Amino acid sequence: SVGVLLGCHPRSRITPGARREKAVACNASSGWGDGSIILSSSGLEGPVLRASAGGLQEPIWNCPTRVAYIPTAAQAFDPGSDKSPGLQRRRARAAAKREATRLKDALSAERVEVVDLPAIADDEAADGASRLHAVLEGVLRPADGRGICYIEGGNTYWLVHEARRSGLLSCLPTLLRDTFATYVGVSAGAILAGETCETVRWKGWDDPSVVPAEFFESPMTGLGLVGAAFPHHGQEWEETVQSRRGELGDLELHVISNGAQVVLPLRALGPSEAVG
Repeated sequence: SVGVLLGCHPRSRITPGARREKAVACNASSGWGDGSIILSSSGLEGPVLRASAGGLQEPIWNCPTRVAYIPTAAQAFDPGSDKSPGLQRRRARAAAKREATRLKDALSAERVEVVDLPAIADDEAADGASRLHAVLEGVLRPADGRGICYIEGGNTYWLVHEARRSGLLSCLPTLLRDTFATYVGVSAGAILAGETCETVRWKGWDDPSVVPAEFFESPMTGLGLVGAAFPHHGQEWEETVQSRRGELGDLELHVISNGAQVVLPLRALGPSEAVG
């Protein structure tokens, strides 16, 4: 089924040891490690998952899979649109539900939940970070099977802005470590996986006017799962990459071509290493 997650889910009672055994068994069927990071430029087409309009020929894992789908980057307001912000948001939410349905089929998932970061951040009745943690934990810590956090592409500035406001930057790295879930980052979602998201400036594709000016008063830090990512790479961007990668210092840069994915093990993050 497909749902929209705005509330909290009860914590699973499965023990950490049993959860790890189930995660390892699920990952063994895909050839991935205890927890994996998949960075992509344009979705899960290609040799890693072989997604198509008709779905996968075989399930990714031989166990139930639940997906937390975060479409925030694709929902940035268009300041030049003649449509009202309210209409834009309603259309974006409808598009997210359609994409969640497509993902459910393509990933052979048991359930896909749409996680609305702006709605969680704007809820004055609850602490956003605590609420988001509970919401994500309900998906990524299933009693059986395994979880995937799938972060969609779009405007990276808007994604980082809402990841800050909602508490995603502080809670997701630790949750991924504790649940042995898989992180899938598409385009902007791939950039968000980095310790820095400054690579979004290298192309100049994303409109920075969608976020308030004070957004740029703080460094554009990401989740810290990898050093940095540069999606949509092609020969036309090689000179740019070579001339600007020195800005990253010692951080490892993962360059991702269109139609390709980078699959990495999820490093053991401690609570003090979660970026936020």
